[in-house]
Amino acid sequence: MKRSLLLVILILSLLSLNAKIIEKKGNPKLKKLKSDNKDCYIGVSQKTETLQDAINSAFLHVQSQIIQNLGVKAVINLELENSVNDNSPVSISSFSLIQKNTVSGSYNLKIKQDEVYWEHHSEKEKDYFLAFVKVNFSINEYKKDLENKVSAFTEEIDCLDITDTQEHFKKLITVTRNTEIFEKEYSHLFPILNRQLIDEYKSNVNNNNTFFNNCLQNLSITYLNKDEKFPETCYFSVSLFKQDLKNFPLYFCSDITKPVITNNEGICSLKPEYFKFVRKIYSLSFLPNLETKSQLPVYNFTLISPLYNENLNISLQIHADLAKEELNQLFANALLSKKFILNSQKPDFIIKISASSSIDKKASNASYSVSNAVLVIKLIHAENQILIEEWKFPNNQFPSISACSRDSFEARKNAILLNGTSNKNELISYLMNEIEQSIKRKKWY
Repeated sequence: MKRSLLLVILILSLLSLNAKIIEKKGNPKLKKLKSDNKDCYIGVSQKTETLQDAINSAFLHVQSQIIQNLGVKAVINLELENSVNDNSPVSISSFSLIQKNTVSGSYNLKIKQDEVYWEHHSEKEKDYFLAFVKVNFSINEYKKDLENKVSAFTEEIDCLDITDTQEHFKKLITVTRNTEIFEKEYSHLFPILNRQLIDEYKSNVNNNNTFFNNCLQNLSITYLNKDEKFPETCYFSVSLFKQDLKNFPLYFCSDITKPVITNNEGICSLKPEYFKFVRKIYSLSFLPNLETKSQLPVYNFTLISPLYNENLNISLQIHADLAKEELNQLFANALLSKKFILNSQKPDFIIKISASSSIDKKASNASYSVSNAVLVIKLIHAENQILIEEWKFPNNQFPSISACSRDSFEARKNAILLNGTSNKNELISYLMNEIEQSIKRKKWY
C-alpha cells in the first residue's frame, strides 16, 4: 500500500508543475497522504471534469484499499455529510464498496466535511478537479460488529427449549426464512469471524433444519370438498404428523392475500366471492408472499364462478314428434350464443324441450295446411333433478306458434321450428334471457 501511495504522490507532483489551482476547499493536510492511524485510509481521485466525479473517484480509491485489507467480499456504505462546497451541487455522495458484485453484509460510514479536501485546477485552458478523502475504518471494529450480529441471531434461532411440536414448527417457519436471509447477507464473512461463534451458530441451524425437514415430510394439506364444482365454502384440513394443526396461521393467496387461522380441528375455509371473478387461481400457503422461495408446501386450486355462462355445462334434451335434429340445432346455437357450454356428460343444468304439432283443420283448406305447435321448456338442476322453471308456448306474450304449407308434413315441421312465427328471434331471445336469469336467481351451487 505504501508503494502505491508513493506512486500517487509522484503523479500529483508532476501534475502540479503545469497546473494552476484556481479554487480549493477542505482540509489540506489530507494532501500529504499520511496518517499515523492504521485504521485510516486516504483516497485520492483521478483528474475529473466535475467535483462530484472527483469525490466519487476518491471514494472508489478508498474502496480498493479496504476490500484488499479485509480479504472478503463486503459492502461498505460511505456517505458524505452535507456539502463539500457551498457553491457546488454536491450535497450527498453515497457509495457501495463491492467486490465481485456480490451483495453482502453492509456497514455504514459517514464522512465529515473536514475529512475531504478538493482542488479546482486550470491547465492550458482546461479545468479539472482533484479530491482527497479520509475514511476511518477499523477492521477489528467491523469484525466485532459482525460477531455481535451473529451472536444475537444465534440466540434468536435457538428453539431447543420449545417442547410443543406445533409451536416448534410455527417458530421454525419464521426462523428458517430469516436464516436464509441472514446467510445470504453474512455467510461469506464467516471466515474472518470467531470460529467458536460460527460453530455455535451452525449447530443451531443444523438442529433447526433436522426438525424442520422432518416436519415437511409429515405435513399435509387436504382440500375436503374439491369435488364440488361451485363450492359455497371451500374447506381445507391441515395436519402435522397426522395430528390436526390447530389454531395455525395460513394464507389464501390470489390477487390479494387473506390470512386465516385453522380451528381446533385443523380446518380452515374460504368463502368465494363469485361475483368478483370468472376464473381465479388460489394458493393456500404457510407464507404470505408466494414469491419467497420456501420448502413449505403450497396447495394450488382454481375456482370458476357459476354466475358466468361460460362456466356452466348445459345438457340439451329434445323430445319432438318431428324435426328433432333441426330443433336441437336451433336451441343449441341459441345457448352457444349466450356462451353456455353444451355438455351432456357432466351437466350443471338440463334443458328439456318437448315439441308437438297438429293440423288446424278449421284454418286449413284444399290449397294449404295450417299447423299449430306447442313447446314446453323445462330448466332442471342436474345434481338433484329439481325443476327450477318451466315455460310454455304459446302464451300471453307469444299467443301464436303456427305455420302453413301446401304439404301438411312441412306445415307441422315449420310450426315446431318456429318458421311461421313472425317474432321467432324475439321468442328465442326472451327464452334465453329467462333461462339465464333463472339460473342466477337462486344459488344452485
